[in-house]
Amino acid sequence: MSEAIKPQSRIKSRPDVPRRIALPAWALAVVLPGCTTPLHETLLAGDAAGTTDGPVEPPPDPDVDDVHGGEDVVFDEGLVSCHAEIRVSDGADDAGVNPHTCLFSSRDNEVYLGTCVERTASVTSGVRFEGVTVPPGGIVTGAFLRVTIDGPYDAAVAVSISGEDVASSQDFVSGGDVAGRTKTDASVPWAIPDSDRWTLGGTRETPDFSAVVQEIVDRPDWAAGNPLTVIFSGDVAGTDPNEHRRFIAVDRREYTPALLVLDYLAPSCES
Repeated sequence: MSEAIKPQSRIKSRPDVPRRIALPAWALAVVLPGCTTPLHETLLAGDAAGTTDGPVEPPPDPDVDDVHGGEDVVFDEGLVSCHAEIRVSDGADDAGVNPHTCLFSSRDNEVYLGTCVERTASVTSGVRFEGVTVPPGGIVTGAFLRVTIDGPYDAAVAVSISGEDVASSQDFVSGGDVAGRTKTDASVPWAIPDSDRWTLGGTRETPDFSAVVQEIVDRPDWAAGNPLTVIFSGDVAGTDPNEHRRFIAVDRREYTPALLVLDYLAPSCES
């Protein structure tokens, strides 16, 4: 394996949206410990479906000064809005099925999506991120991957994004294949149309998969700083026959590997 790159992450409060937050629909039922009022009634003025025309002001807290610069964005229930960016840093942390052999490999320079060549079998791949700072009880409001793509590719490819349902995910050398790992119940579709032409060096962002990350950090054995794995499972029905796409893995060092971008609410932003 190639020499590991030092993990890179950035955690900061979000002064660009001072004292404002928009929660996804699944957060409507959340009631914080010691509270009787659902979180969305405290923070949002949305309708019963959990939708709003945009972020809205939470009730003012007379004990909290106005937010300026990089200070924590403090909410009425003692939560702050946190932002983290974590880049995959080791060759053992991105792997999957190579569509040309239809066999698992942790040594490829790319991460594949779609189906195997000349076979009606799906490709399953994974990317593992160390040092995920969301604490137990944290509320995930945003989660996506930003990847550097390879190309040219223009086939329609469909995948399902899930996570490994475990509190501390192992890398793909120690823990083995991606396909055999227990997946979260939550998943999000990612349909890439043939009109979206991929060329080498471009970037793409996945759909938001906050619910996937939320399911993992809600585990009773989860701890802040644990590693987390995102899993891509090819959807044969939604993919052109024998087709695939791929994005850059960490071992292809002249390009930037995958980045996990997280936004969440917590009592404090971990450093």
